[in-house]
Amino acid sequence: LSGVAGGDGGEASGRMERWRGVWEVVEVLRLWSRLPRRRVSRARVGVLEDVPETSGTRIQAMGLLGCALRRSRPVEALPVLEAYLALLRHYCSRSEDAILVAQSNLASCLGDLGRHDEALVLRRVIYARRVVLQGVSHETTILSGSNLAHSLIELKLWDECKSFLSGQVPAARRSLGSDHFLTITLNRRLATTLANAPGRTRNDLRLNLTTYSGSVSPKRG
Repeated sequence: LSGVAGGDGGEASGRMERWRGVWEVVEVLRLWSRLPRRRVSRARVGVLEDVPETSGTRIQAMGLLGCALRRSRPVEALPVLEAYLALLRHYCSRSEDAILVAQSNLASCLGDLGRHDEALVLRRVIYARRVVLQGVSHETTILSGSNLAHSLIELKLWDECKSFLSGQVPAARRSLGSDHFLTITLNRRLATTLANAPGRTRNDLRLNLTTYSGSVSPKRG
């Protein structure tokens, strides 16, 4: 929504109208979501069928709906997020950042459903593209790396996760600082990896203790 403000008045007005259309659709979907579950899907489909497939309003509404559903109904969210990603790729192929965000939301939904192997495939692609587009030290790239590490942990790929996080944690400390939530999250994931990795050494256990202590200790001024 930050793109609505500023710039040429006519362009800003046009963007505001498009977003107003999105929110009108989403508000209808929100109200209809109070219907019994057996009637909700038909209601949602009916609303979106009234909007042309190429409409930016429809595409944005599908994305917002998928993210909202994912919080409590990941099974229902999955086909919506898949359709949203397909529409972005077809009609908005130059909006790579939007596509990466949509892929990330889809990967999170797959993870919520326990389909971590499929989520991992997507998260590898997302992280690789973030590195190319923004570099390893950008906050968004580090967030993508944290998500990738989460999938590696869920699949118990300890050796790969240890190797990956050994580079991620120092990068996060340099770029974001030791007290940033992403740095703390990466520290905890590295600690989990070191504690569970087969063939771990005494040095690994010592590093695990140090890493975990650093991730939970409050900052001292």
